[in-house]
Amino acid sequence: MLVILTNIPTPYRTAFFNELATRCHSDGIEFKVLYCAHSEKGRHWNWDENQQKYEYTFLKGYHPIYKHYTANFNISVLNELRKLQPKWLIISGAWNIPTMMLAQLFGHAKYKIFWSEGHENAEIIRSKPISWFRKYFFNGYQYFAVPNELSKNYILKINTDVKDFFYIPNTIDTYYYGSHDKTKLQLREEWNVSPEAIIFLQISALSHRKGVLELCKAFINLPPTQNIHLMIAGEGPLYRDIDNLLSNCPNKQRIILTGHVSQYQIRELLHLCDFFILNSNADPNPISSIEAATAGLPLILSNKTGNYKELITEGSNGWIIDKNNASSLRDILTKALQLDNIEIKKMGAKSKEKVFEKFSAQNVAKELIHTLLLKLK
Repeated sequence: MLVILTNIPTPYRTAFFNELATRCHSDGIEFKVLYCAHSEKGRHWNWDENQQKYEYTFLKGYHPIYKHYTANFNISVLNELRKLQPKWLIISGAWNIPTMMLAQLFGHAKYKIFWSEGHENAEIIRSKPISWFRKYFFNGYQYFAVPNELSKNYILKINTDVKDFFYIPNTIDTYYYGSHDKTKLQLREEWNVSPEAIIFLQISALSHRKGVLELCKAFINLPPTQNIHLMIAGEGPLYRDIDNLLSNCPNKQRIILTGHVSQYQIRELLHLCDFFILNSNADPNPISSIEAATAGLPLILSNKTGNYKELITEGSNGWIIDKNNASSLRDILTKALQLDNIEIKKMGAKSKEKVFEKFSAQNVAKELIHTLLLKLK
């Protein structure tokens, strides 16, 4: 039996878990997902039980909140694992969730695998006590699942006794994000943006971690003759700072802040824009960049995003922002604005190819089960 223990359900995991259930069934393996809670503070995802084609359980527990951290305490996880007796237990979510620590220390399973998306560039707290606890937790595992090379290298710095790694990138519903029933022109009319403008889109919180203030400054300082827009889909603490930045700026109409958007609206934005950009200063493994590639967009990602190496071949389907080079962002924007529509579409098509090659839920599920059966019999 394969069990995945994670904190909350997310829409981008649904397609993968559904595929994993199908694959497990064909190989005669039982599969179940254990959730600590239905949601957490700051999450706006809707739960649709009709879309879940796998067996799952919401564990009983309580969930105190400190600032933006939810401490899930689910003592019931121990009884559940004792009952299920899984051969493989994949523990996901975050290393510092109490339920995950309980499962690691006392949960029953022949093989325990920690699914870690973190990497050195995405660390928020680097105090000595936190680093010690993180190292202690990571050294309790011999097997890890990772979504990218940065995460793998990060673990190897902490735990030198790893026996094996399993590759589980974020996957999405490629059919949903890969097409739309409206044309780009229709979508632009509905969103009230220029049909002729070159539009860049960043989907993220308005926070320092996502580099939104620097991105806005770069856009308003580009030549005033260029017909361009930057749309930022999200909300957050820097809204007032961005508003103050734009208040006396002659190019302020270039920046469009949409506020919180639904998954359907995200799909619309991806199909009305020309480039996807993520100027993050720290980002473990962003799903939005995979959604953008699926929609057929050229990508501009910072080298602080966990999956930039897997998603971008520089100059072929996008560019990588060097966060150690102050002029890198502006130089890349200048390059992007020199392309014509045909060149932009060619780059976007190559992004789409990468998604179906590396981020297909069906392929990832198939490979995971194959490697589990091969390496952890």
